Amino acid sequence: MRTLGELMMMLFFASLLMGGNSYGVKKSGGEKVTIIIKDINLFDGSSGKIRNNIDVLIVGNRIAKIGKNLKVQEGITIEGKGKYMTPGLIDNHWHSQLPLNLMELINCPAQYLTSIATWECGQMLMRGVTTIRDAGGNCAGLKRAIDEGYVTGPRIYPSQALIGQYSGHVDFRNVNFFQRSGVGRYHL
Repeated sequence: MRTLGELMMMLFFASLLMGGNSYGVKKSGGEKVTIIIKDINLFDGSSGKIRNNIDVLIVGNRIAKIGKNLKVQEGITIEGKGKYMTPGLIDNHWHSQLPLNLMELINCPAQYLTSIATWECGQMLMRGVTTIRDAGGNCAGLKRAIDEGYVTGPRIYPSQALIGQYSGHVDFRNVNFFQRSGVGRYHL
């Protein structure tokens, strides 16, 4: 059983490693920061085993090397102190532009929605989610801001348009657009 502290450190490292240019991983001018995390227990997600007392070298937002007793000339050193690290989680159905209930979405200013969506991206990283598949909504600007390092958040794979069936939960057609049949009745 892991302590809450160990789990939080594990999620922090996962978000640090896999998130789009987050936590200051990109220097001004596009220069990539080097980070080495020393003395961790690594679950890599593929071998089914935990590798003990491992170091992880990160350049930019990519893992460059995993091994024992790694050294770097300059960069940030984080002492893992035997904590656990795991790959980041993937959320394959998320809506970055739907962080509020429907009535709030309809009635709020666009900047308010964008601010909450931006905040929520940082929260996703803190929960260990480093990649998301946005299943519908205009997230192109948010994705770009994350990719360019202006916003802390997970990698976003957008679908942009909502896809759904007629009369389904994404059919927002106005009743006046339905085809008329008979007097005063609308049929789908």
